[in-house]
Amino acid sequence: MSATDIDSNLLWSSKRLDREKAVSVLVGTLGVTESREIPDDLKQILLGICRDSFADVNSDQTGAERNDGAWERIHGGLMAVTALANVGYSDGDFVDVSAAASTAALSHKEPRVREQAGLALAALASACATTDVFAVYCKNSILDGIRNNMERDVGVVNEELRSKLASDNAPLNVEQILHQSAGWRTLETSCKALLEICRATKQRFTPHITQEVVGLITATLQHTNRFVRETAFYICGELSSVIHENLSASIIPDASMDVQHFDTTMSAAIATGLSDNWSQVRMAASVAARQFLQNLPAAQQPAVYQLFLPPMALNRYYVAEGVRLYSQETWKLMVGERGKVLVETHIADIVAFYVLQADAANHAVREAACACIAELGLKVDVAVIREHVPRLLDVLIECFQDESWPVRDAACIACGRFVSKFPVESGPRMEQLYKLFLDHVCDNIWSVRENAAVALAQVVTAFGEDAYQAIKLKLQPLISAAKEQKPASLLNANLANVTTFGVAPPVSASRSAGDEDGPLDAASSGALGTATLDGINRKWRPLGEVDDAPTDRQQFSCGSLAPKLKRKGGCKLVTLEYCIQRCFLVVIDSCDGGTGNVDGCTFTCRCHWFKILAKNSVTTVVRLVINVWHAKGFNGSLVNRNFILKP
Repeated sequence: MSATDIDSNLLWSSKRLDREKAVSVLVGTLGVTESREIPDDLKQILLGICRDSFADVNSDQTGAERNDGAWERIHGGLMAVTALANVGYSDGDFVDVSAAASTAALSHKEPRVREQAGLALAALASACATTDVFAVYCKNSILDGIRNNMERDVGVVNEELRSKLASDNAPLNVEQILHQSAGWRTLETSCKALLEICRATKQRFTPHITQEVVGLITATLQHTNRFVRETAFYICGELSSVIHENLSASIIPDASMDVQHFDTTMSAAIATGLSDNWSQVRMAASVAARQFLQNLPAAQQPAVYQLFLPPMALNRYYVAEGVRLYSQETWKLMVGERGKVLVETHIADIVAFYVLQADAANHAVREAACACIAELGLKVDVAVIREHVPRLLDVLIECFQDESWPVRDAACIACGRFVSKFPVESGPRMEQLYKLFLDHVCDNIWSVRENAAVALAQVVTAFGEDAYQAIKLKLQPLISAAKEQKPASLLNANLANVTTFGVAPPVSASRSAGDEDGPLDAASSGALGTATLDGINRKWRPLGEVDDAPTDRQQFSCGSLAPKLKRKGGCKLVTLEYCIQRCFLVVIDSCDGGTGNVDGCTFTCRCHWFKILAKNSVTTVVRLVINVWHAKGFNGSLVNRNFILKP
């Protein structure tokens, strides 16, 4: 092969696709394999490409001017090194030049170059069975890249940005400008490089698992940057696999790292990640937990159940699908058929963890905690859970008033189960629970209404005729209100077109139910009689009027449309009293096409009624439901009939 057969310009192109094509052609043309000897002239060609690619690798650190596209040139060279090493090419001069250049690229200002440098070093370390690439070339650079960048570098905010943000000579707080993931220089990419090298070398990495390395990694687990934490948990999983695989193979690890101390440190560190606020970090910790437990000797696993079982159990109901499914699979692998027994054995730790998570700032975590508490009420033996019932009910009542409807929904299900199984312990809290159940029969989310109705049926099952009479007084006027439904009512005309996780507030009283396109009165029309609509709060303001300051507005979670909801707020937008006052004029026509609050009430009436009601009460209930059946002419009447006929 001649040098002209390799297009270096394509390898150094500014387009990544071109660079990938060049690497593919390079590897395919050379036909590099572990069993094939490469001719000397081809070795010189490869060495020349490396040297030309990495000529400017150190210019970024010296402050020298670099030509446009210089980082793409380095990146292309690193891609070629990675590909060649992955197919077994490990010529001495090639490794020496490539490893030295890749180590220098770890501190390049372009993050894509730094990340590719880590992949190149990992590939070289895997290909060189006789040379410890990590120890010889890059160990100090990688560890220093982690150790020296644990604190934010405020110097990344350049003067141009400062001049744009500064006004009236006010002091500029850089911490308020930088995103949480910015300003950490090479910290994340250094962690990724360490992770890739550990994965590539496996058991050969064992001598490097020292107190220094373990201490450095556990420190990054507490870092404020979520991407750093995520990578660090993956490293913990790999270290756990490596050190225990060596033990099972009768390979004695490095004397500076006591394995028992490693297990103690790592188990505590990984367990904290299972409760991280960020789903990606929680997923990385879940992977690390499985690797740790699978490699831990079976005799030692019960010692760490206290740490791992509570968060593993909760993550089976976590809202992020990846975390949820992975945790369910981990639970099956590690617990098997012993789940119920282990939960009952560690019930105090599990209850304490669920209570703590039910008070978390993340509404998704609160929802999962309520679902787990409901599971306890369903599956755990009554004698085991009884002493914890008052504490759990207090937590559920708090969650029953959450701003997030999924949290309220899960709390409603759990409360119904606990009232049914523990009527004595629930007695002192029934006044609160009655109000919450009845309020949520009128919630604007159909599943909340239905679950509240099921819970009321469970209350009647537990407390008998007295509970039924108390509930009937509230339900009778609501069921009868179906006959007052207007045939041409506007769909959700009483609710604003702004929702908080499915909950919409009532429209301001200054606007009529039928006026969608204009202000109601002179006060809302402005001096010129012209108004514009503020899309945030549906408030009418005169044309040209300056918007309010963006304060006290809804916050949303980064990377999703789910808002950050408070632990209080609850079902107070469409409450039972509000529905009674409005006589169901617009509430019955719900946004999902159902019959609004009436379906919740009728569900309560038909739910196990022949088992829970006395004979003289059945007639009354049947008469009410028949009256609802005859109510027709409104949009949801047919749906309501279908609902009544459900078995």
